[in-house]
Amino acid sequence: MGREKALSEKETDRGQKKRWNVCQIGKVLLSVMIFTTILSGKVRGEALASVATNSIINHIRPGNICISLTEEHFLPDTPAEPGAGIAKDPAVINTGLNPVRVFLEIAIPMREFQTSIEGGKTEKRMHEMFSFTADASWRLLGARESQGRMLYVYVYHQLLDPSGKTRPLFEEVKTASFLEGDLLASEVLHIGARAYAIQADAGETDEEALAMILQQERGQG
Repeated sequence: MGREKALSEKETDRGQKKRWNVCQIGKVLLSVMIFTTILSGKVRGEALASVATNSIINHIRPGNICISLTEEHFLPDTPAEPGAGIAKDPAVINTGLNPVRVFLEIAIPMREFQTSIEGGKTEKRMHEMFSFTADASWRLLGARESQGRMLYVYVYHQLLDPSGKTRPLFEEVKTASFLEGDLLASEVLHIGARAYAIQADAGETDEEALAMILQQERGQG
């Protein structure tokens, strides 16, 4: 295949499977990204509207790795109200020829708002706008706050063979229970899902493999 890059994107109608593919000839597939955009602001009964957008980063290296990041049940126009759940199920498919180690990074936006408690409400402070419960097949490698977002990095519990698919990291996100007036209806929030893959024999541990990916990414910046 030489050093050619094959990159395809497919988004079907509402309720259909959504998949973003990145294929490369390379040791490290740096990333595939999906950004879910939530139009925020619960104002006088106004429901939140959500819209899916996406972007893909692809880098070429010697070798053969190809993965697809998919969300089969996310509906772009699902209303999102405080405390309500939104179907969102990021999973990774190995569409290449080699076994790979797979990582998922989830970026949850943070905002300052109040929440209700019995007999009143809390003081305003920074909260994550969405929460989720990770599937047991994924292991948390780290979490950190960065530029108004909380970043979570997970690794899949086993190597992913060609044509294999991971279990979804989670099946829904839950909107935080913010109070009316704390967020503007015009504000836009983004939930980022970013997949990384590296050849199966890279690094002795998951942490070492992830460090190799991030070092490679910095080198390409």
